[in-house]
Amino acid sequence: MADRLQRLQKTTDELARLSQLAEEEAAERARDLELLQANAENYLDVLLEDDTSTLSEVRETALADMPRIFEQLSMDEIREIIDVKAPLIAEDVQSTPAERALALMAQGDIDGVLAMDEEENAEIYRYKMVVGTAALAKFREDPQPRWHELALESFQAALAATDAERAPLDYASTCIATSNVLYALARFSEAQILLLNALSLRETEFGPSNAAVAPVLHNLAILLQKTGRSTYVEPLYRRALAINVAEYGMEDPHVAICLDGLAFLLNSQGRHAEAEPLTRHALRLAEANFGPNAARTQAFIHSLGRHFQLVKQYELAKFLLRRSLLCAESSFGPGYPKLAFGLKALGTASSSTGRNSEARVLFRHALAMDEESYRPAHPDCASDMDHLAALLSNLQKPPEVQQFFIGEALLRRAILSRENSLG
Repeated sequence: MADRLQRLQKTTDELARLSQLAEEEAAERARDLELLQANAENYLDVLLEDDTSTLSEVRETALADMPRIFEQLSMDEIREIIDVKAPLIAEDVQSTPAERALALMAQGDIDGVLAMDEEENAEIYRYKMVVGTAALAKFREDPQPRWHELALESFQAALAATDAERAPLDYASTCIATSNVLYALARFSEAQILLLNALSLRETEFGPSNAAVAPVLHNLAILLQKTGRSTYVEPLYRRALAINVAEYGMEDPHVAICLDGLAFLLNSQGRHAEAEPLTRHALRLAEANFGPNAARTQAFIHSLGRHFQLVKQYELAKFLLRRSLLCAESSFGPGYPKLAFGLKALGTASSSTGRNSEARVLFRHALAMDEESYRPAHPDCASDMDHLAALLSNLQKPPEVQQFFIGEALLRRAILSRENSLG
């Protein structure tokens, strides 16, 4: 009898131990999934904030922020979860589609996320956000319109799966993600509505001077400037700048981005003397934080080159614009979609110094890239055609007569494209 009771007690103790182990494993798995979710959110934030980083840089930047969120874990422990446990979650048949997508994203397996089957699941919000993030990342290495279209479809599905009252911060973040894709697709009115929603929600949740408000103000300023409503833009840029200076200090890359945006506005208004020190300081910050030839620095080099082009210092402008293009090509390869903007700027500078043949090649290259990355009716394509048409139309020598008519036809096509896109 005593032996039986002893065996029973031993069995009870073993069951209790196994139950405790199961609870500990479940808690550890829940923590791992929480970390993967935070890592995916960071990944998306970096993609939206900075379109000049390589995907490996995006992944490292997202990872570097994790110790701030998970203070109880060291960076080595965080890397172990991502490098060792994430693959196990991705292969676990009991993992949900959202969990597998998070695990694949943490490993940098963008193609793996995009190859997943569309499965009905109770975590549609998380799943769609990861798929949208993967599509944006894929566009950076394979600039095809379908990736922007997939990102928009995914973010809109995520937006429909959440609620502004129940989860205001998730809803705001999804509004920002969706608005970025809409902006890229030149659907500016829809993007503006979502940005205003996100701004209202973040101001309500965090207060008007919180760092989370600054990127929304900055994005809204860019959008309003793009659509010709410059009156409202400068206060938005300056408010975003003040928030970031207070939060991060004057030497932080967040400040560089705000300075660059404000300088771009001032240059567009002819206030070049005010713009130049801001552009120079932004570039200095980028070089100090990222390196002189880093992918993230090239946009600031481009901005200073555009400034010198506007003040008619064309040789210096061309030097900086070529340097910017070399940085981008060395980081992303010759198919990087943002190269088109640099090619067009360099073409304009070349045309201004009488190098029309060189300018014509650059404008045609920019147009071909934009038509591949977007749809032909996109405003960036229309802008490319405007530049090419103006160049061809201004060539008055008899051999260029045919090109004059080509230029006129291109200009008509550009006007039609812009009307279709902007309404």
